[in-house]
Amino acid sequence: MSELHFVNLTELVVLYAYANLLTIRFDHDWVPPFQLQSIKVDTCDLGPAFPRWLRSQEFLTDIDLSNTSIKDTLPDWFWNSSSSTIMDINLSHNKISGVLPASLESMATLMLLNLSSNLLRGRIPVLPPNLQALDLSSNSLSGSLPSSISSQLGYLFLSHNYLHGSIPSSYVCDLLQLFALDLSNNQISGEIPRCRPEGSQLLFVNLASNKLRGKVPDSIGYLGNLQFLHLNNNSLFGRIPSSLQNCSRLAVIDLGNNKFSGSIPAWIGQSLRNLQVLLLRSNMFSGHIPLQLGRSSNLQIIDLSNNRLSGSVPHSFGNFSAMISASKSMASTVSNIMDFALSSFVASESISLVTKGDEFSFSTILRFVKSIDLSNNDLSGVIPPEIGSLFALQTLNLHDSKNNGRHEVIGNSGPIIQ
Repeated sequence: MSELHFVNLTELVVLYAYANLLTIRFDHDWVPPFQLQSIKVDTCDLGPAFPRWLRSQEFLTDIDLSNTSIKDTLPDWFWNSSSSTIMDINLSHNKISGVLPASLESMATLMLLNLSSNLLRGRIPVLPPNLQALDLSSNSLSGSLPSSISSQLGYLFLSHNYLHGSIPSSYVCDLLQLFALDLSNNQISGEIPRCRPEGSQLLFVNLASNKLRGKVPDSIGYLGNLQFLHLNNNSLFGRIPSSLQNCSRLAVIDLGNNKFSGSIPAWIGQSLRNLQVLLLRSNMFSGHIPLQLGRSSNLQIIDLSNNRLSGSVPHSFGNFSAMISASKSMASTVSNIMDFALSSFVASESISLVTKGDEFSFSTILRFVKSIDLSNNDLSGVIPPEIGSLFALQTLNLHDSKNNGRHEVIGNSGPIIQ
């Protein structure tokens, strides 16, 4: 497409050409005969230069140029000219470089900003006062986490950067509209903030792969709406706080690769009946696997590997009804809840599993995975025959345990037994 296709479209206010492979090329000095209010051309080939003709568009409210092959810096005029009317900006999945301008603070109408998966660097400036969703993940941003954030913020994604320092207490204690917080894969240190966030709306918390230390605060039990908790790959220690049983809607718990100790709480099976993924691998848990864990009938992924667990595998593991059927049992949670979105913002649930020493990441197919990993513990005794009823089980890993009994293929699809 070129400017010739638009020369007579003087009344054009909306331009949607998204989800296709169109190539759009305009002359460098082209001035359109129209004034757009909305443009959405994601996945088109628009780059490599940032389109200068947008400078003439004075009434734009939303811009989606995501995944359009832009390899450029964002000009100053873009931020200045957009400050009066723009509400939604999505420039994700390009190769946009440079730093975020200080003028970002003055964009009072901006509610959604998605610049994820680019090449941005430098510090995060003061943010717009009415921002509701911010995604700056997968860039090269550095410095500390911004302490002054809109109280209206619902989605905050800053993962996969080089951010450091501690987590501002306001993120957990004061942002009562916040639904999703992802600070994973940074260099964040210190402890998880302690407070009583009564009225918190948090559904999704991902603090994985940082340098967090200390104990998980008892105040986490006040996050009554929490459904996804990722604290893996840190230096957290102590016992799993009993207050977590108050988060009865939890579907995913990942505490792997920390220094947690003590026994695995029986209340996980008694109180967390919606739990579908439990990852406690590579910690220092000891004692027996609680029989009550079998009451979490919705569990379809359980990884207790690389701990100090003893005793036998509970017969109650045969109660994992989600592993009996091959249906996508996580669909109601992962598709409908974790695919929560505000405009172009989507938080994709993803976990990592270890099979034969190799780590695999599952996201879009997570709902189909059925796995039990109890390897590298001090388990003994006979493998309970009830596990043979888990027809949809795909991976059963008992490597380096002392279980007796014949290792046989079970289930229609034939799981991998290690």
